[in-house]
Amino acid sequence: MGLPVTLSVLGVALAVVLAAAVLRMVARRTLDLRYASLWIVVAVGVAVVACWPELLVAVSSALGFQAVSNFMFVVVVVLLLLVSLRLSMELTKAELRIQRLAEELAILKQACPGQAASLEARPSDEQTGTDLRT
Repeated sequence: MGLPVTLSVLGVALAVVLAAAVLRMVARRTLDLRYASLWIVVAVGVAVVACWPELLVAVSSALGFQAVSNFMFVVVVVLLLLVSLRLSMELTKAELRIQRLAEELAILKQACPGQAASLEARPSDEQTGTDLRT
């Protein structure tokens, strides 16, 4: 009991398109490699399931699921929860870094009042189009 060939081809094509889009975003530096690895794993998973759907049926029944769709729903929910947790951790880390940098800047402005005026007169990175990631 396998998938029709057209569905298998569609699944593999979807996996290839997903992987290509992720790699392109990494190359353009719009997606960090830490997150790209997760999406590459998802693309490989889609390709494996498209090629061997029996594997998905075997795993879901071994785990006690009555229907494969229930198993897939649980997998997707767990994946989304993990992504949400990871992004929350990154957000917390970024907020702490911003707070620390703001405190350091305030200390520097107090220590060197003459230099503070020149710092405030500089255009921001958004105005100049400077990319700090390079």
